Amino acid sequence: MKYPNASTGIKRIYVAEILSVLAAVLSIVVMILTAANHIDTNLTGEEATRALQAAKMDTPFVVLSLSMMLLMLVSFFMNLSGIIKASKDEIGFKNALWVLLAEMVFEIIASCIQNSSPQVAHWLQVPSTLCNLVVMIFVLEGITVLADNLSRK
Repeated sequence: MKYPNASTGIKRIYVAEILSVLAAVLSIVVMILTAANHIDTNLTGEEATRALQAAKMDTPFVVLSLSMMLLMLVSFFMNLSGIIKASKDEIGFKNALWVLLAEMVFEIIASCIQNSSPQVAHWLQVPSTLCNLVVMIFVLEGITVLADNLSRK
């Protein structure tokens, strides 16, 4: 018994994870460049803040930042489409899809109330992170079930 939908979906999920790792590496590079760009030992706290606010962005910095954000978005949508595709063959991926949708709801609510109530938005990150963990567990469980079914046939 072959699982063409799950096979395609798992490949998309795998590529999405690789893109996510690349985005994390780019994020670290952007943070290091930002910190290195704004180091000046002669500035006081207020002067450093003003200098940071007035700093002009260099083109490579902007390109790195935009490519990091683009990689994160592409990774998310590839992961979502992979889970949707794989859910046609295995129930574990359907469960992962529902939890992923709940995570998206938490993230959207947290983003909407970030300015008005930052503490509540911060606490909404906890269930969002837990949902992310549960999605990963369901995906791994679905892959394990499919691999087990393939080895029995």
